[in-house]
Amino acid sequence: MLLGTVLSWWLLAAPSQASQLTANSLPTVSGTSQVGQTLTEGHATWSIAPSLYTYQWEDCNASGQRCAPINGASKQTYVVAASDLGDTIRVEEAAFSWAGADDVLSAATAVVSDPPAPVAHGSSTTSLSALQSSAVTDQIVTLVATVTSSSSAMAPSGTLTFENRGAPISGCENKTVLPTGQSVTLFCQTSFGAAVQQLTAAFTPASGSVVAGSASAPSSFGVTPEATTTSLNASSRTVRTGTTTTYTATVTPSYTGPMEPSQSVQFLDSGRPVPSCASRPLVWAAGTATATCTVNYAQPGEHLITARYAGDGNFASSTSAPAELVDAVAGRVHPMLSWTFYYTRAYTEILALTVQNAPRHSTVLVSCAGAGCPFATRAVPVSGTSANITSLLRGHHLRPGTMIAVSVRHPGWIGKRYAFKIRAAHPPRLGISCHASGIVPAVGC
Repeated sequence: MLLGTVLSWWLLAAPSQASQLTANSLPTVSGTSQVGQTLTEGHATWSIAPSLYTYQWEDCNASGQRCAPINGASKQTYVVAASDLGDTIRVEEAAFSWAGADDVLSAATAVVSDPPAPVAHGSSTTSLSALQSSAVTDQIVTLVATVTSSSSAMAPSGTLTFENRGAPISGCENKTVLPTGQSVTLFCQTSFGAAVQQLTAAFTPASGSVVAGSASAPSSFGVTPEATTTSLNASSRTVRTGTTTTYTATVTPSYTGPMEPSQSVQFLDSGRPVPSCASRPLVWAAGTATATCTVNYAQPGEHLITARYAGDGNFASSTSAPAELVDAVAGRVHPMLSWTFYYTRAYTEILALTVQNAPRHSTVLVSCAGAGCPFATRAVPVSGTSANITSLLRGHHLRPGTMIAVSVRHPGWIGKRYAFKIRAAHPPRLGISCHASGIVPAVGC
């Protein structure tokens, strides 16, 4: 038996546990049991998916009994020989898996017969072209093949297979050529990886066809790497020093297809590689390719982050844009602002405006925009923990629509901003927001 010839080495590789590999069905044999025809074995179904198969074709009597191995017939296909005439043929499939090995014998074919008497054949020609002149990875390409008989009285009939470098293109094999006229045109839609493809189309006539087979001349078709876009997202626009933040880069190809972007993503801070994220693997899951970078900032500062995809043989490199701006901060300031206004229909006057509970060494920035402003911007240092800015604006008539902003800033901290809009016959409208470098003004105080 074929199983015995490979069992010894298989047992050395198999785990030491009881065999559980059993066949749930017999292997099948497709093709015509006729001298000169090709028979093809179809795998049996097994209780455990095998990792290896071997085959042995056997010659049996007309009843399918008294079988003997056919010398040298150990492939998945077998061309029926003249010596098989009047007999039947069976094939033994041996399967091997981690759980052991087993073999099973197919049913017998019909009795092998002589080929039909030869008939006069007409010739044919097969041509192949593509609707596109070139493509990129995963882009759909439409191939067009035409089979033409040498005579209008003989229509080609059989199958046509589109091939790349001599191998059938998946989904484009054995397309039916119906005898509808002297010429029959068929189409194939497929996609390729980046390379110069060598395409052919092969026509195989049906049994008894009077038109001979033919194949197209090889045709070169260029496929270049597909363009990508890289986007970047930060888990937070501001992060407290001593805690982590995660950047996620997403690489998106121009087309969706069987190919997947691979290789790595480099994360950069102001154009310089982030040391721990200079080469982060790209992971493809649920149709999305992502890479992540997690960092912990020890010192306050501004970080301008970009992500650069390295690209591979099928996909071009790309860099995220615009950059993600993130601030690492030591904390937040929590000042208190007190004010007194005198307002009329025509103007508003500030009688008192003070800042309290400001961090030491912080700065108060006062801006004024509109009619009645005595200045545009003034910086007021904090004395202790307070700053009195009344004198900057007292005595000036601020007209409706004028904007007064008071920002309390401290290096490496998230500051606070108070904005007053002067209104006629009403107290100014107040808005409060946060202030951080690169995020002016930011919300979420």
